[in-house]
Amino acid sequence: MPRGPSDITLSFTQDGETLSIRVTNPAGAGATPNPGTGLGLANARDRLRLMHPAASLQAGLQGDRFVAEVRLPLTM
Repeated sequence: MPRGPSDITLSFTQDGETLSIRVTNPAGAGATPNPGTGLGLANARDRLRLMHPAASLQAGLQGDRFVAEVRLPLTM
C-alpha cells in the first residue's frame, strides 16, 4: 500500500561542549510510545555510554511527533 510523503526533521546544535543531534518524525494517531521491545534503543544507549559516560539518548513522543535526541560531549 503506498504511503504519503514523510516529514523527517534532523537538526544539529552545539551547547558549549555538547553536540545534540535531534531527529523527529510524525507519529501516527494512536501510536504507542514504544511499539516494539525497546531493545534497539537500549543497545544504542549502552554503546553511547561505552563511547563516553556522559553521552545520552532520549526518545519518545512529544505531542504529535516521535523525537530521538543524542547528546555527545565534544571533549574526550
